[in-house]
Amino acid sequence: QNQQSTLRTSVTGPGSISFWWKVSSQAGSDFLNFYLDNVKQAGISGAVDWQHQTLAVPRGSHALGWMYEKSGLVPSGSDCGWLDQVVYTLDPPVITAQPVSQQLEAGQPLQLSVSADGTPPLRYQWLRNGTNLANRTTSQLAVAATTRRDSGSYAVRVANPAGASVVSRAAVVTILAPQRIAKAFWTTDGSFQLVSSDNQGVPLLPEEQAGFQAQVSTNLIDWTPLTAPTELWYGTLLIFDPDATNYSARFYRVVEHLPR
Repeated sequence: QNQQSTLRTSVTGPGSISFWWKVSSQAGSDFLNFYLDNVKQAGISGAVDWQHQTLAVPRGSHALGWMYEKSGLVPSGSDCGWLDQVVYTLDPPVITAQPVSQQLEAGQPLQLSVSADGTPPLRYQWLRNGTNLANRTTSQLAVAATTRRDSGSYAVRVANPAGASVVSRAAVVTILAPQRIAKAFWTTDGSFQLVSSDNQGVPLLPEEQAGFQAQVSTNLIDWTPLTAPTELWYGTLLIFDPDATNYSARFYRVVEHLPR
């Protein structure tokens, strides 16, 4: 009477504890109980076959205990309890502040940050367009001077020590890097040609060419697209105006259509 056998362990939450247990005892007198910080959470008594239990463990450090407690005088059944397949699972981190989308001019600094709550130490991995960024493994991402290459969709994966992770919402970063017409000349066939490049000298990529439109005006007010297609030459944009000889004066500009 008034005897007990105990199995104890400690964990750090938040998480969940799951286990199988059964008991063969005097019903109503002898119990197999589960305790969280010495507070009874569940118990079984009598002839109970294997049952599965899952219980939440709150944030912080906690003591877990399974105790077979005998209070009756008369033995019943096997007069004991069984415990098996104990599994503790940390909850994934929770993001409390998401990274924010930004639109910047080329050369301006970029700063992205995330706040998360969960079992420490938390680990961070920033991604751009779904690809891991090397050495970007803190809660903040900073680029001192941006270029058009820094445009993209940014997210961060936050993981706890057990590897459970959560990915933030995407922050869309748009870097405005206007084109600069660097060269203009007449060609041997009598057409007019211009060379446009990134104002930072960052070469254009083939997949970016379709986003640019060359436009022409005679009064700097009314602009119309040039009909001749552009070409990409070593990262610069070649612009052709076969009708230039028909006008006494023409003005040119390059407009970038940013993705929505």
